[in-house]
Amino acid sequence: MSQKISLTRHIIATGLLFFLAVAFISCEKYAYDPPKIDLTTPVSFKNEVFPIFNSNCKGCHSGGVLDFSSLTSTWSSINKTKYIVAGNPESSLIYTKLTSGSHESRCPVDDRNKIYSWITQGALNDNE
Repeated sequence: MSQKISLTRHIIATGLLFFLAVAFISCEKYAYDPPKIDLTTPVSFKNEVFPIFNSNCKGCHSGGVLDFSSLTSTWSSINKTKYIVAGNPESSLIYTKLTSGSHESRCPVDDRNKIYSWITQGALNDNE
C-alpha cells in the first residue's frame, strides 16, 4: 500500500513540475519589452515638447507652481521648480510624474517617450 501512495505522490509531483515548467516557458514570450526610444533625433522644446504639455497638462496646470498656459510660462515653471534634471529623466520629477499614478493615463506613451528623449538630450530650450 505504501508503494502505491509513493507512486501516486511521484506522479503528482512530476505532473506539477511539468505544469510549472510549461507555465514558465509560456510566460517568457510575454516578457516585458521596454519601448524603443530614439535618442539620436534631436527633440525640439518649442515644436514637440511644449505642444505635449499644452495638450495634456494645461487643463489642470495653468497658473500656480506649474503653468503650462504659454511657451514662456511652461519653460519658466518647469525650470524654476527644478522639475527637469537635464540629461537624467529618471531624476526629473516631470518625467516620473508622467510615468506613474494618475498622470500616466493622461499622457500617451509616444508623448512620454518624446519627453524622455528631450530630457536625455539635455532639455534644451530652442525658443530663444
